[in-house]
Amino acid sequence: MSTAVAAAAVATVPAIAVSGAASPAAGAPDPDVGVTAAAPPPDWSRVQIRNVANNGALLPRSGSRAAGSDIAMIAGWKVRKAQQWKVIRWITPIYGVQFENLNATGMCLEAKENLGSSASDIGLRACERSDPGRRQLWSLRVSSKQSSHYHILSLEHGTRALKPNTPASHNSGVLLVEPENTNTYAWTIDSVY
Repeated sequence: MSTAVAAAAVATVPAIAVSGAASPAAGAPDPDVGVTAAAPPPDWSRVQIRNVANNGALLPRSGSRAAGSDIAMIAGWKVRKAQQWKVIRWITPIYGVQFENLNATGMCLEAKENLGSSASDIGLRACERSDPGRRQLWSLRVSSKQSSHYHILSLEHGTRALKPNTPASHNSGVLLVEPENTNTYAWTIDSVY
């Protein structure tokens, strides 16, 4: 399937939105992550997160639903349920977003404590619902190159952003490293219909 046909299966979310029980006003600065909040997108209940450099999508390795499973990135023009995530926005206790995998219900994307200990610095853990820790919270920063591209930063590891372990490969682990302003660190978050 061509890239154009695959792109037609998803619609790009037009604006960054990190909110929770109460949304900040559009244009209000976020003091924790230095991002200006925009109006919330219409629907982030079913999204796909794809790397801009190689079009690989995030999913639990081998489609696993188990806690502790590594997150990998794989190309697949057919949108699989394992590649679909729900974005949960938080303002308190910390301003950020949580990503819940729709194939592994109740499991969220989490930064590992010890970075560089495996081929992937992120994995699945049971979602913390009432008070998510920093390991499950992420900051979205709009790329200076393209407004529909985001750098996804770990609140647990400060300024470290998601990056494919092997940027030229579609089947790769995902690392948390200091970001550069390149497409290797940029991701799209697209609603899946």
